Amino acid sequence: MPFLVPPAVSIYHIVGYDAGAVVYGLIVGTSTVAFFIRGQIQKKQELVARSPAYTTICGLANMLLGVLNLLNIANLGRFPCFLVSLCLCSHLLQPPYSHLHVAQQTFWASYLGYVPFILAFCARGARLYYTYRLNETKLAGKPLEPMLPDEMPRGAKGRFFRVYRQATQGTIDQRITWIFTATMAINSMWLIAGTFAVRRVEGQPSNAILPDISYYCDNSWPYYPLYGVLGVWLVVAMPILVFSLWNTNDAYQIRNDIFVTIFAGFPGFALYFTWRFIPAFERDYETWNQTNWPVIALLVSHFAYCILPLWRSWHIVHVPQELVDTDDFEHVLTDEHLFAEFSQFSVTDFCAENTRFIEDYQQLKLKTVETFNHIYGTGTGGLTVPLAMHDKSQAKKSKLPFRFTKRSSNNLSLVSAVGNPTLSTPTLNIFQSITGVQDVSGETRVPESLLFLYRTFYQNYIEPGSLLEVNITGKCLKTIQRKVETGDFTLDIFDEAKKEVLDSLYYNTYKKFIKKMSRRSIRPSKISKTTTKNSAKELTNDVIEMKSY
Repeated sequence: MPFLVPPAVSIYHIVGYDAGAVVYGLIVGTSTVAFFIRGQIQKKQELVARSPAYTTICGLANMLLGVLNLLNIANLGRFPCFLVSLCLCSHLLQPPYSHLHVAQQTFWASYLGYVPFILAFCARGARLYYTYRLNETKLAGKPLEPMLPDEMPRGAKGRFFRVYRQATQGTIDQRITWIFTATMAINSMWLIAGTFAVRRVEGQPSNAILPDISYYCDNSWPYYPLYGVLGVWLVVAMPILVFSLWNTNDAYQIRNDIFVTIFAGFPGFALYFTWRFIPAFERDYETWNQTNWPVIALLVSHFAYCILPLWRSWHIVHVPQELVDTDDFEHVLTDEHLFAEFSQFSVTDFCAENTRFIEDYQQLKLKTVETFNHIYGTGTGGLTVPLAMHDKSQAKKSKLPFRFTKRSSNNLSLVSAVGNPTLSTPTLNIFQSITGVQDVSGETRVPESLLFLYRTFYQNYIEPGSLLEVNITGKCLKTIQRKVETGDFTLDIFDEAKKEVLDSLYYNTYKKFIKKMSRRSIRPSKISKTTTKNSAKELTNDVIEMKSY
């Protein structure tokens, strides 16, 4: 039965913590639901990359922990132990219960709060690590060769494929989900075992509900796995994640969110255990409770992984299509240094397959043009007239507010066809790049000698489940599949897919790339020397705003 004589705490203590629980629940619950709707249901790209399912689990677990812990502190002894147990210490209890000295615990709240939060947090970190490494791997290998782990160079595979053999984004997600689900199943079975365990002595403080529900709680064996999970998380998982993700500079700032949780969570839980095991701190219960520390850490982490990304997803500036300048985008695609930078940036945006697609499409175009030149004997090589941006006498100066850096020259091995000044821009289709040959159109069949290359391109980028599979519409996929199955290889077989890939790069990745390069290259000290009307800060913001589409 509940305490006949409740612990002595003031009314201000009760009202304050009850109000805090309500506010905490509203903030965390509302933002978690909004994140789930925009990320998991509406599929907003800015949130989809953040693992909305695991983020939602973190949010719900966070809400459960925060609300129940705060309610516990406010309402000592009014909840049964199997649900939430409290800090029932002797100095807080009045006779005849003052002989009891039981540590604060949260049984169901712990196993349904801390464990799912920790597991979902580790799942987000693991998914970020393997997704980033997968995109790095996508840039490895030679153009127009089968992209299979068994055929890749040993250096390209590294530790990634020794752990995740034949990995794709789908297999990574499936394995992380399987590990999460299996661990949660074990956690649930342990929770049930602790709840329905039978106490040896009736009336003994316990979290079990048999033979009767107890309001006096203990600190026994049901909590040992929880302490182990918390210890592994703090001492093992956090350092491993910091070490593994230190150089993972993703475009969505997921790494930064994870680091905020780590750097806020470690001191928060360290202070929790300090307050718990040092009697001088424990006795100051009414002024400041030990559970406040992890609650604060959880709230700070929630702002980092949920509220701030949600706010940013609502405040993205979308420039009207008629105001978007495509010349600079084509300049990035055709300039070998800028495309090298762009390819590396696509790794951080988790879409390296798109830049590899464009690169190999250009290689396929080059091979096709050379083959038609050989068949029809066109003396000019069958290549189109170079773009104006490659013709220095007619070139329009790019308005990009940055230049390539020296480090970009290290990434040129994959972009020779993209930046080839004698090859047409990637926006031009293959059949449009063939000149000097009459009656060439998109319906022209691919020469027999090129069928292997076209099939390889399909297997690498279009075939479902492939390592470099690009995200195209179902209609486009079915059209290509039907042509491949019937052997109807025409010059325009991949043109629609190429258009969709370019659209994705242009509207999703390119604007982030421009924003990053603008911030990295423009410095207020340089701008202030060239203007007397605007301050350096205003001009920098103007340039970034113009380019952040």
